[in-house]
Amino acid sequence: MKKITKLALATMGAALTFATASLYADEVSVTDKISSDIIHAKSKQFDENSSSDTKTKFAGIKNKTTFDYESDNVTANLEITYKLGQNDADKLSLSDASVEYFIEYRPLSILGIGFHEEGIPTAGSYLPVWDDNVEAGKFGSTGISLILTPIEGLRAVVSVPASNVFDSDFALHLGADYTFQDMFAIGVAARNIISDSARTLGVYASVTAVDGLFLNVGYAHYWSAMSGIDGDGVDEDLSGIFNVGGSNIITLGLGYELDAINLALDFAVTFDKDESDYDLLVKPYFEYGITSQMAVALTGVIMTDFSDGGKNFLFGVEPAFTYKITENTKLGLGVDLEFADGMYLAIPVYVKFNL
Repeated sequence: MKKITKLALATMGAALTFATASLYADEVSVTDKISSDIIHAKSKQFDENSSSDTKTKFAGIKNKTTFDYESDNVTANLEITYKLGQNDADKLSLSDASVEYFIEYRPLSILGIGFHEEGIPTAGSYLPVWDDNVEAGKFGSTGISLILTPIEGLRAVVSVPASNVFDSDFALHLGADYTFQDMFAIGVAARNIISDSARTLGVYASVTAVDGLFLNVGYAHYWSAMSGIDGDGVDEDLSGIFNVGGSNIITLGLGYELDAINLALDFAVTFDKDESDYDLLVKPYFEYGITSQMAVALTGVIMTDFSDGGKNFLFGVEPAFTYKITENTKLGLGVDLEFADGMYLAIPVYVKFNL
């Protein structure tokens, strides 16, 4: 109950703050997304802990509220997420509550000061199907950043944590990227450069020279071999859609949009054997707009492990339908099927409001 009250107060407070700020901002937006997978159904082969042939569980209901604010001197983003679902005792409880934020204040045209719960992403680290950036391609994590833009297109970032400045495992993050007009961008992110166990180095590039097309490529080296790409896939109980880990990971994100067609692809591979469940990820996406209000989409996923001759193999497919109820309200419905020795089923639905 206390968690619910705190989240409610945080949401109301943020909404009031952003509403007041909108009087002085160039741009303010608020969105709210209510979603659920309805059920998580797994066959016994898919879940070794299941006592029956098929285990079905209520997937819970998640709410995500996002506030965005933009002015000449300030850029701010706030995301408040919480989920109501079944706990281990099969009782309803609040879980996965989080508040993520990013605030950049620019006192000078060449200097910004950032306060953030997640790192600042560099160009080329974005994967469009996952709709997020690779962790190794982010400047820092939770903390404070100095953002320097001495010349047009160039950005350099120094990031430090807000809590462990005097700890022996003090985390220092450095990074820089350069964007040339609308043609291309390159970036480097060095995270935890003092700590051997958590150190990562990511090199990324993005090509955007063709209208409607972008290509992101990247390479990340992890000093801790079990690090890698971890994402919030639909099947959170399996180990995550993006459970590709190793000391060296190559990523590719491709997106193309033409009229009513939207294509995207996520790709990740590591050749470091025996360091994770999977070594290869291929995740394609296709969307077709039937009308200005309706669209159909198909997402696929293929994952395999090179070390066992491909025996550790996952295949998934998710057809989906979206309908724009009003200019500011969108409804989505899908069916997610995954096969890895056994079968997994979820029925993701959502309603999204632009307030």
